[in-house]
Amino acid sequence: MIAVLQLDTLRSAASSEFELRGPFPSKQYGRIMESTNKMLDAFHAMNVVIQKDPHASEGESLLLRYTAEERADLCSRISHLFQGRYCFLSPWDNQLTTQSSLVPSN
Repeated sequence: MIAVLQLDTLRSAASSEFELRGPFPSKQYGRIMESTNKMLDAFHAMNVVIQKDPHASEGESLLLRYTAEERADLCSRISHLFQGRYCFLSPWDNQLTTQSSLVPSN
């Protein structure tokens, strides 16, 4: 989160940068930063909920199996944003979930 705040500070300062070839698109990058903050907040909220009870119920396990392909697709699309280190925390073993470990073993 601190890195996002630093980037937002740099974005604000870029409007005063005189060596740029044109005006810095501060408004557009502001929207990107706002969306990024919302995503990070959502990931944090999911993690807080998972940490309260790290064991998946039978229904949660079924849902996780059913959505495994979609979650793998989502993870592969956004993982490059977080340097491949953060995907979804697995509620059944509290480990980082990779594409090959999305389906819980019984």
